[in-house]
Amino acid sequence: MDSWIPVIGTLGGVIVTATSALLVAAFTSRHQRVTADRQHEHDKQKALREERRMVFIDYLAAYQNLYLAILTYADIRFPADGEPGTPSSRTVEAHSPNEAAAFSRAYHALTITAGPATRDAAHHATGTLWKLAEMAAAATSRAEFEDCKRAARPHRVQTRQAMRAELGVP
Repeated sequence: MDSWIPVIGTLGGVIVTATSALLVAAFTSRHQRVTADRQHEHDKQKALREERRMVFIDYLAAYQNLYLAILTYADIRFPADGEPGTPSSRTVEAHSPNEAAAFSRAYHALTITAGPATRDAAHHATGTLWKLAEMAAAATSRAEFEDCKRAARPHRVQTRQAMRAELGVP
């Protein structure tokens, strides 16, 4: 019987070592899967943030370009020094078609990629910008146009704030 003790001890050691190795391999494999999943999710979120950032930049640039086109149109209609002028086109869209088209494309891209708060803020900012374009053509005085211009500003600010919040920018 004494001769079996070393054999049983050796077999017990092999079983304990093998079990430990299997458990370590299982835990290591699980940890690697969890780490890979986290990294994949992080990369996906980073790519989405970057895409949104580019869409937001395009929207704000297109907004600014159309806004400047509207101001130019209004300056033709209501010059600071002299008689009101007559623009070559009846609407801002006809006067500045490239700016209007670029802004529309940027707005549609934003509505596809932005979160609800940013979409809502951009919807209001876009609405007030088009109202400003309409007023540039329809206003009867510079003061009437300027009132509409002042009303558009808070919506631009809210849109920028919503974009910054969505991107996690303080």
